[in-house]
Amino acid sequence: MRDGRPVANAQVKRVLGKSGGPDSCAASGEATTTDAAGSFSFPSSQRFEAVVPLIGDPIAPVTICIDVGQGLTDAWAASFLGARPPETLALVCEVSDTIVGEQRRGAPTTVVNQVVCNPVR
Repeated sequence: MRDGRPVANAQVKRVLGKSGGPDSCAASGEATTTDAAGSFSFPSSQRFEAVVPLIGDPIAPVTICIDVGQGLTDAWAASFLGARPPETLALVCEVSDTIVGEQRRGAPTTVVNQVVCNPVR
């Protein structure tokens, strides 16, 4: 969502085995594009990668990366106990534009898109 309206044609990437961080979106993963309603989905996953080979509950880290025009950014990340994320997970993602630099007449400014997703409860 941007200003309460859906964002169509945004690139979305799911990265399994990474839980956020600067290199998460550079890792390989599955990609899709948002539809006219701003929705996207991925098939359920049973992939498991051991993060640390210790005895105990397996952990399944997941990162959702979104590109709304300025490159992929990690918008949501979590780690799930039990070797895989839930079969269904609904997120609401909000795009906001942040101006970087001073706003003076003739001075360059940069608009940075920030994307933050939160689970729907």
